[in-house]
Amino acid sequence: IVEKNIQNYVLSEYVTVDELLEAFRGRCKFRQYIRNKPAKYEVKIFALCDARTFYSSKLEIYAGKQPEGPYRVDNSGKSIVKRMIEPISGSGRNVTTDNWFTSIPLCYELLCENRLTFVGTLRKDKREIPREFIDAKNMPVGSSKFGFRDGCTMVSYQGSKKKNVLLISSMHVDDMTDRDINSPTYGKPEIVLFYNSSKGGVDTVDGYKEHYSVSRTTNRWSMTVFYSLLNITALNAYIILKANSEQQMCRRSFLKSLGMELCRDYMTTRISIKETPKLTKDLICLSPNYLL
Repeated sequence: IVEKNIQNYVLSEYVTVDELLEAFRGRCKFRQYIRNKPAKYEVKIFALCDARTFYSSKLEIYAGKQPEGPYRVDNSGKSIVKRMIEPISGSGRNVTTDNWFTSIPLCYELLCENRLTFVGTLRKDKREIPREFIDAKNMPVGSSKFGFRDGCTMVSYQGSKKKNVLLISSMHVDDMTDRDINSPTYGKPEIVLFYNSSKGGVDTVDGYKEHYSVSRTTNRWSMTVFYSLLNITALNAYIILKANSEQQMCRRSFLKSLGMELCRDYMTTRISIKETPKLTKDLICLSPNYLL
């Protein structure tokens, strides 16, 4: 399924790498406990998504630390991002991540080795960050501080009295801010505005999945992942339909039509079986989505 998702759609110039969380209460060695989430116990899936159309391309289950062997991989944020961007390496796209994945070495490596620009928020406990960007006590509200080095830009923005955000970008090479006095984002750096517009790709996919979901309560983690793949694949199919057809169809109607198409072969088989009750055969024939 994941390979088909990668092959059947060309992502736009802006992509997001983030995590999808699937609620799961059964036994599983790599189940995650996240205290501030509604479900608390969840299976984590990393995803590469289109920041504009919300198409999910590459997916990877977080399986924890594996024993020595071919399936053991590095689960650091930097290594995960480098595995996720393999389908788009060298394409000149931009990758947006949150502070769990972001690091200054990652920004440089994507730019130099993979020909990808990068935008992400930074945690202030990184050793590479200059002290001037960490200490923000005396920064006025709405002010920004910029730093430039080797094609990368770092910005510290004081959004409110108690909120300071630190970002790094290899896509932006200047200290541009919003100059429109009448704009609600007046004074915000372009890096912050771009990050806000492109960071929510995976979160939007998560919301779409919850709106129309085939998931059922189960104690098998493999079924939880399977339900998630069904939801993602159905959403991807709808995105492909919208991109290649002028026909306007709401997602609810599309999913209903898709379900009937998937059942058609089974319905045909049921009619051909002699022991199938006549009432069942009549109901199948009367279905508007069934073709004899």
